[in-house]
Amino acid sequence: MRLLSVRHLGAVVTLTLALSVSAANPVPAGADGTGKPSTATAVPGDAGTESLPPGATACPSTKSKTSVSFAACGGTATKVDSRETASLPTGTAACASTAAKQSSTAGMCSGTGTTAAASATGPFTVALSASSVSVTPGASTTLTATSNQDVGPTPYYVEIFNSSTGSIEAWCGFGVTCATVVAQSGSTVQNYVAYISVFGTASPPPSIQATSSTQVVSWLTVTLEATGQFLAPGQAVTLTATASLDVGPTPFWIEIVDVEGATSPIICGFGTTCSASVTHSGAFSNFAAYVSRFGTTDPPPDVRSEACCIDVTWMSVGLTASPQALTAGETTTLAATANMDVGPTPFSILIYGASSSAPVAVCAYGTTCEVAVTQPSPVIDVYVAVIAPVAHTIPTYPPPGVRATSDPVDVSWNPPPAPIAVPYVIGDTSTADAASTLQAAGLVLGTVGNDINCDSIGMVDREDPPAGTQVLPGSAVSIYFGVPPAPPQECP
Repeated sequence: MRLLSVRHLGAVVTLTLALSVSAANPVPAGADGTGKPSTATAVPGDAGTESLPPGATACPSTKSKTSVSFAACGGTATKVDSRETASLPTGTAACASTAAKQSSTAGMCSGTGTTAAASATGPFTVALSASSVSVTPGASTTLTATSNQDVGPTPYYVEIFNSSTGSIEAWCGFGVTCATVVAQSGSTVQNYVAYISVFGTASPPPSIQATSSTQVVSWLTVTLEATGQFLAPGQAVTLTATASLDVGPTPFWIEIVDVEGATSPIICGFGTTCSASVTHSGAFSNFAAYVSRFGTTDPPPDVRSEACCIDVTWMSVGLTASPQALTAGETTTLAATANMDVGPTPFSILIYGASSSAPVAVCAYGTTCEVAVTQPSPVIDVYVAVIAPVAHTIPTYPPPGVRATSDPVDVSWNPPPAPIAVPYVIGDTSTADAASTLQAAGLVLGTVGNDINCDSIGMVDREDPPAGTQVLPGSAVSIYFGVPPAPPQECP
């Protein structure tokens, strides 16, 4: 009956959901609408809570029809106000009637006089079907009773009754099938049954030869509402499903199901409304409402009406800085990441610094927001990311309507280090000795090369930059050793 609605990433706000029920709740295991066992265990989820709305009372439960303990229902014993009509299926003619054996004007029959049917001699059987068992108020369904024999040559009729009201819908004195169209003007659930019997307009008719199984047809609708759609972590949303009739006297339940499958359904066996409060620390969920037989799957069995879907997001945002420690004048990258695309929402991702009440970045689309920040002077600044509404004016900190806030991130711009004088390494006879002297001064060895110098062969005769030059810590100093000229030249 229903195509599952799945939230798509990218074009519409979508988040990863982790949700669970805070405690197991007894729920019915049966789903046939007749004998409804009263014990079963709610399907567990994984991180969140469900509870009764503030001030609400738990939905009634009986041994044969149980509601979950965290759901509230209302509107019990609502009066069913519906007017039924029966008519011929479109484009058909009424079943044959004779003075001795009449059929109703609302019944269409077929198979009259067929050889196979006329020659059948065994016991009668009859089956009843509906073209649709789930109908909106004011719409119609076609009921078709099918016998295993043509009733024409017999004293029996195919009769279709509304067993809920006891009224006869149609009867056919001939053929193997008898069909009629029934409609209800309002919300109701009705039971229909077919008989092979002697003619009678009271239920049950006389001299019954065969009885069909009961066909349950519903005329109803359901809606779903949420008190919020974009929430702060830990904030509760109240979900309320409203059916167009009281499900208490029917074989159906009102259920609110998490389409993402991360939490147990909210189930009410009575009333016209079913509601519960749901809370999460930071997640996305997609909820649908049903009127159906009892079930813990999505969709539940025998769905009679559906409202799909409402997206609820518990927003969250994180913030990083790379690097977090640097020298004044250098640049760090701040990156805020939300658990949803803010584009389709009225919210934006904003990054604020403690040194200014104005945001350093505002991103109205996507799940990430990045900005490069430079401080010319030594300072330690604290940054925070938020998700908040942004209209025509960018708000100062703190903005109104914040839905999520990151942990603060400290970024340190340190003063430039004090300069170091290049040490004197001329005369050193090994690279290792010169490197050790430079390292002890807070510098590093740079290029090692050669100079033609007959007066300092095998010794450092030049360093670059020269000894005594003021340089920053970590700077490289190159050294050059004296070597003789290449042959045939010689040192004097």
